[in-house]
Amino acid sequence: MRCTRNYSALPRLRRSSTFFEVNQAFHYQIQEMSGNRRLRQVIQDLRKVLKLTRRFSLSIDGRVQQSLAEHAIILAAIKAGDAAGAQVAMHDHILSGRQALARSNATQELPT
Repeated sequence: MRCTRNYSALPRLRRSSTFFEVNQAFHYQIQEMSGNRRLRQVIQDLRKVLKLTRRFSLSIDGRVQQSLAEHAIILAAIKAGDAAGAQVAMHDHILSGRQALARSNATQELPT
């Protein structure tokens, strides 16, 4: 599984810009493994729209580490052949990023 080779270096990543690139590759490899061309196209179209918010959410303190932990759970499920577990883990990962961004936006809107 190609994504496991690149994934092993992720804990050393500190800058969100570097992580963003590796994160993109991780998600792309999972899409490729799905063998679902239509799914890949829909996700790539969404990525174009969400690119700026994703960069911002990954700059939130602790989010890179949280995302790495979520990736490990996804990868473990894939390696174990647990499609249902991988689906739940990916769903939770997507929601986690969304929630981190929402918390950050709420914090920024508060008067300082």
